[in-house]
Amino acid sequence: MIFKSAKKIAKHRLRLRDELALLPKAHERQQIDVGSTLQRAVQYIMGAEVVGDLVEFGTDTGFTASVLARTMAELGATPNRKLWLFDSFEGLPAATAQVDLLNPHVSAGVWSPGRCRGLSAEGLRNQMSCFIDPSCIRIEAGWFAQTVTRVAEDARFALIHVDGDLYQSAIDCLSPLFERKLISKGAAIIFDDWNCGRADNSLGERLAWSEIAGKHHAEFEDFGHHSWAGRSFILHSYR
Repeated sequence: MIFKSAKKIAKHRLRLRDELALLPKAHERQQIDVGSTLQRAVQYIMGAEVVGDLVEFGTDTGFTASVLARTMAELGATPNRKLWLFDSFEGLPAATAQVDLLNPHVSAGVWSPGRCRGLSAEGLRNQMSCFIDPSCIRIEAGWFAQTVTRVAEDARFALIHVDGDLYQSAIDCLSPLFERKLISKGAAIIFDDWNCGRADNSLGERLAWSEIAGKHHAEFEDFGHHSWAGRSFILHSYR
């Protein structure tokens, strides 16, 4: 009886091992989740006919930008829509806002100056050109506070992917867009690091969004979580 039970346990363990082997590894799962959310967001703005271009703040390795570009190509979004990519290409800035200095990711050195430095501007453009025509790519190099001011008054954005990690970075990229009314009705706004900093509402992207949404009387709805850190919204109106 004991022998039969042992054989059953061994067989069960082998089956479980084989089933687990079919699952993607944790890092791969995270990329799949993020990629799926971005694909869904592009599908949404196309299907719902939300007016405007797509923009990403913080490009790092170019993975998420590539997902956006490829999905745009697959759905026939170009040439009527452009893909804007903002990055310092120097990694993260030094945290100066008191809110960011309190963030455990900053104090632990995870978000230290220069971290998250990925592709160069040229490398990013070359990678995006594998999916969409170079004429549909807009790359703005520099800190968000300076580069967002280069966007023309007649520009409109239907999808915004915020991946600057820090509270101040989120403020720097989103505030000018809201103040200048460059975000379209129905736009998808996607935060990559929503739950970083122990999901503390007084830190990071959570606080930045709360302040901006409150200041501009934004009406929005939840568009879902992705991976362990991200969250998305659909913006209905603001002023």
